[in-house]
Amino acid sequence: MIRYIFIFNILFNVLYSENIKDYDMDGVPDNIDRCIYTPFFNKVDKFGCTTTRLTLPEDKDNHSLDIIFNYGLSHNDDSMDRENLFKSRLELNYYRNSWIYELKTAYLNGKSFSDIDDTILDIKRHFQPKQNIKLTVGGGAKIPIDSFKKDKVDYIFLGNINYYMNDTILLFLGSTYTFVNDKSSKEKINNQYSYYLGGGYFISKKLYGSLSYSINRSKFKTQHLISIIDTTLFYQINKKWFTSLHYSNELLDDDLHNSFNCTIGYSF
Repeated sequence: MIRYIFIFNILFNVLYSENIKDYDMDGVPDNIDRCIYTPFFNKVDKFGCTTTRLTLPEDKDNHSLDIIFNYGLSHNDDSMDRENLFKSRLELNYYRNSWIYELKTAYLNGKSFSDIDDTILDIKRHFQPKQNIKLTVGGGAKIPIDSFKKDKVDYIFLGNINYYMNDTILLFLGSTYTFVNDKSSKEKINNQYSYYLGGGYFISKKLYGSLSYSINRSKFKTQHLISIIDTTLFYQINKKWFTSLHYSNELLDDDLHNSFNCTIGYSF
């Protein structure tokens, strides 16, 4: 079925075929459509189910390697001179069966501050108890290579669950907990955690968007809990290249705290 041809028949169907209903307008009537919520721009088979589906990087199970470059900036009204902090990050992600091996390193640069950020090494594994449910658990370490001598290795544990309602909608929730071993002579340190939930929409076989809400605790005890809204737009350029845009904004605070970054990635 070609969805675009069907668009030209909408008027005819409305005027002369009032008994035929097609909720997702894919050319397959609802009474025989097995996938009634197919994304509008996706091609479908005779049963109304998509013949191609976007696979997000974190859902890969094949033997492949992704190299990702991320560049962005964050603004914090609490910082001196309310400066922008620029961050360049390089990621190497290797996918083997249900395992994901990740290496992340970054460089921070601001008007009054610049340094190498912690390098992150982690391992994650997928479990799929049902076709539309995927669980991910993992752990890793944040290795300090910056100039702060009191920074130590921190250990990370994480878990999340994805629920694919249909070919269009994805719901997710998860948590990350970090055992912080850093020392500070000025502030008391505690362990960090974050909880998040959100949803995504597969706009087409190449485009995906998501919106999520998270609650985060800083490693500094003097700071309050942080509530953040995140939005991401992912685009699969072709079989090898992909890109994404990400924006986050802190809620319930009189000062402005937000960040924006973009990525470009290549799959081997």
